[in-house]
Amino acid sequence: MGARSSIIAALALAAAGFAAPAGAAELFNGSFEDILNDWAADASLFQTPGVFEHKDENGVPDGKVYTPVHGSMLGVIQAGFDTSPMFITQTFTTKGGTFSGSAAFLAEDYADYNDYGYVRLISGGNVIELFYRDIAGGPGVGVGAFGYTDWTSFSTVLAAGTYTLEAGVANGVDGENPSFLLVDDFRMNAVPEPTTWALMIAGFGLAGAALRRRKLAPVPIRVDRDRRR
Repeated sequence: MGARSSIIAALALAAAGFAAPAGAAELFNGSFEDILNDWAADASLFQTPGVFEHKDENGVPDGKVYTPVHGSMLGVIQAGFDTSPMFITQTFTTKGGTFSGSAAFLAEDYADYNDYGYVRLISGGNVIELFYRDIAGGPGVGVGAFGYTDWTSFSTVLAAGTYTLEAGVANGVDGENPSFLLVDDFRMNAVPEPTTWALMIAGFGLAGAALRRRKLAPVPIRVDRDRRR
């Protein structure tokens, strides 16, 4: 096998390592392309539009438009007409890796009535808060009456285990003018399994060895037989 063929074969082996199935990242339909499949939710207060607009206190779109972070749909959760959060949940198991997603909070009420939205992970009684916004909170949290956030991305590294993802929004006090939580692009990027790492390391090792052999190969000396003495 020539040096070039050896390098190509080695890189193919490394690529196979990248393509090999990582630990099962059993989080499904994180961009809501299949609407509410794989999610537990109250479908009457959940939408999956391609575009969503924020409205001012008169119920008129104010020019703030949200489009999907990933895919062709985004998830919209509307607060109910009492103070209990309306939420969607999904329980998944991972062998470890990085969980990520995006959310936005749209206040549709006055600051006297503190609606709020959140995204969290729950495991064994422990809660990992990923996103939280309300109407009347402090700097970085409160958006003000009929305020809103842009899409906000978040991520966290998870150990192997089982987690429940919960995203919700609540009508804080008055039970009127329900606010919205927008969510999209939830995903679990699992760590490669040991066999996957072995494939990648072996492939890159072989590629390096082939390159070294190619560099050290003797350069043929050309003799000009027709050169005059």
